[in-house]
Amino acid sequence: MFMLKKYHKNEDYIVKRDSIVLDKDLHYEEDSVQLRFLIEMLELRTNEIKLVKIQVLRIINRRSIEIISSARQLLARPP
Repeated sequence: MFMLKKYHKNEDYIVKRDSIVLDKDLHYEEDSVQLRFLIEMLELRTNEIKLVKIQVLRIINRRSIEIISSARQLLARPP
């Protein structure tokens, strides 16, 4: 919270939709993904904090499931 108090609003990093040019030949592939949410309560001296851990699961060949990433990996990636 302390860092949020120091934040100064700066809209220079926001990209306007009109300034983005998309190629008409772009395509994408849909992929089946399953999300698993694990919710835990962490008790401190005077507070309780709800922790939410997220696992992203990809279904491969409709039989096996591969864990792609967990909440730690998602948070560790630079933006």
